[in-house]
Amino acid sequence: MDGARAARRPGPGDGRRRPLPARHDRAPGSLAAPELLPPRRQRRGDRGGADAPRARRAGARHRPRRGARVRARRRVGRVPPARRGRGARAARAARAARRCRPHRDRARGGLPGAARARRGRLRARGRHAVDGDRLPRGRGARRARGAAAHPAVTGAPPIREAIIVAEAGDPLRPVARVPLLVRTILALQRAGVERCTLVGSLSPPADARIRCALTTAPTLTPPADDALRLVVGAGTVIDPALVRDLQARARPGQALEVEADGARVRVAPGPLVAGNGGARLGPGAGTLRRAGSAGLEQALLCALENPRDGYLDGLLRRLSRPLTRLLIRTPVTPNAVTVIGIALGAAGGLLLGVPGVAAVVAAIVLLEVSGVLDCSDGELARLRFAESRLGHWLDVTGDTVVHVAVLAGIARRVARAGSAPGWPLLGVLLLGVVGAFATISWSDATEARRGRVAGWENRLLDRVLSPLTTRDWHVFPVLFALAGRLDLLVPAAAVGAHLFWVTGLVLLMRVLRKT
Repeated sequence: MDGARAARRPGPGDGRRRPLPARHDRAPGSLAAPELLPPRRQRRGDRGGADAPRARRAGARHRPRRGARVRARRRVGRVPPARRGRGARAARAARAARRCRPHRDRARGGLPGAARARRGRLRARGRHAVDGDRLPRGRGARRARGAAAHPAVTGAPPIREAIIVAEAGDPLRPVARVPLLVRTILALQRAGVERCTLVGSLSPPADARIRCALTTAPTLTPPADDALRLVVGAGTVIDPALVRDLQARARPGQALEVEADGARVRVAPGPLVAGNGGARLGPGAGTLRRAGSAGLEQALLCALENPRDGYLDGLLRRLSRPLTRLLIRTPVTPNAVTVIGIALGAAGGLLLGVPGVAAVVAAIVLLEVSGVLDCSDGELARLRFAESRLGHWLDVTGDTVVHVAVLAGIARRVARAGSAPGWPLLGVLLLGVVGAFATISWSDATEARRGRVAGWENRLLDRVLSPLTTRDWHVFPVLFALAGRLDLLVPAAAVGAHLFWVTGLVLLMRVLRKT
């Protein structure tokens, strides 16, 4: 049977470890009163084989009957489908029906006991190993088929090894202040490559950010195995998006070549890595350029689209990219740019509370400059492969500080107009801001985990709630000011902050429960 164990002769570790009677028609021997079977089992004494009456083990030696919801200890050749849970009465009826067939449990070789739940393994709930080829109906069927279609389950071979054809000047040729060889290794590493082979006379670079295994080879020698490998040509600039796109388009046993602007990348099995044949395609995503070509930095910048950007951030990107091109040639770090942007944004928010038109204009200018710097620091970090936990924390915390400063400036302006909100209302607003900050931090920390689940919760989090964490909400104060009702802005902000974090928390809990 496909996906099931073959029948075998029962051994001492199968079933209940009780021997079969020599003759089916021979009545069982007399048993002591405390060791008799339950009345229902005792009435089935006329049956033979494995269903003949047998003595119960005394005391702690007795092993209880397995439950109906059996979990497979290991995979049985295919994806074990899940099944809806049944009630206790239906489970007992099913077990009774199976007992009517002689040697039913022993013929299947004995299924091991309930296995421990192990991360990353599928479970066949309530289904024997011999039934692993039967697909259920309903939600369990959809989950099982969805898991079977996933590349990690179907066994689509990922590209774990790359070959880099290096030139003598690559370690000294900078691209965005990062040596070309180091940039290539970091891009491959970020895309999931675990081993890089450097072809040439160069020694492996010493960089603390490199964690994949590095080996050297004097010439390009085709390996004997058929595992897919990615070959990066000499003087080629790539990024992680291009490598991921090639991994998605590669097929086992087939060669694939992508060439653009004089740069060449090849994906092929081991014996074909040094050839020139295969399907020739253009780059579907990412950057593939020749080192030193015109417009290289602009192409790298255009590939750094942030999915978290709001509508206003899309406009600010047009100003941040020229600034980032200037900062690339300087030793300024991304964290320094973030701190400067936080300071300017906080000053602009507080200036909103100062009376006078000049103060409002200065506040708007400072807030826009802060937004441009906030976009530029992320671009600079990604171009230099200088992302860090500290930088991410500074980015999220800085946005919250600027938002609080803007609200404080508006509240001060409203107070000067004679309709100041009370301290209880400000306290409610502060609690809402803290809750929103915690929800945003949790969402960012679990982004990779919840990204593995496709559902309406993720779409709502990414397309509706995520833009509200950017500067898009600055539109609301402008609308209240145009309507002449700034006195209602603080109460509306307090209610909106609590609605935001409660809704985000519920959506996060729903989507994380599915992972």
